Amino acid sequence: MLNKLKLNLVLPIYLIFSAFGLTTLIILMFFPPSPTVDIPWRKPIIGALFTVICILGGFAATIPRKCSKIFGSHGENRLVAFPTVHSNSYVVKGHHLDCGKFSSHTITLRGHVLCVACTGLFLGAIAAIIGAVAYFFAGLDIEQFGLPSIAIGIGFIALGFTQFRFSGYVRLLLNAFFVIGAFSILTGADAFMKNLFIDFYLLSLMVLWVLTRILLSEWDHSRICRFCTSECKLDE
Repeated sequence: MLNKLKLNLVLPIYLIFSAFGLTTLIILMFFPPSPTVDIPWRKPIIGALFTVICILGGFAATIPRKCSKIFGSHGENRLVAFPTVHSNSYVVKGHHLDCGKFSSHTITLRGHVLCVACTGLFLGAIAAIIGAVAYFFAGLDIEQFGLPSIAIGIGFIALGFTQFRFSGYVRLLLNAFFVIGAFSILTGADAFMKNLFIDFYLLSLMVLWVLTRILLSEWDHSRICRFCTSECKLDE
């Protein structure tokens, strides 16, 4: 799926920069930048960009196999996260192999097997879009909740990075909270600081967090297959 360079080098780098981003947010909470002249179109442009990110993320969650090609998910383990067929007669459910090793990655809802991560990210994206419309375009005032919103968002993002340690609906909720956390950070920081450059910085951090989240998922899939003792040939 991912070559050893990405697993052993790129992922740690992404994790370090993601942690650095969360740390800078904590610093900004206690030492906010000096007030600047507020720009009238700040909220619409930031809201539009955030909404686009959520729409693209929600769309990607519904077609993970196709989107995996964009991120180069090929190679030794490609059939784990985005499989088509399997040589050992396993079937694919929730775009995971139904071999028992990935039971923590799926749930069954009304007879349909769903990937908990993708479902959670999709639901979180919907909630974030609704919230973004309310705050950035409908005039929802949360200025008095700016700092608590940032703190809650940081917690949700941190929990989202630990989602692979959980299963079922807990894993689904953590993935949903991951997106909602990004929304909470952005709106809280915008209401508290009213700084266009900080908003752009946070949007770039969110892209970084999403990419880190994807790499963590790839690492988790690779780890499961690496320690699996079943005789299956994923590249056949």
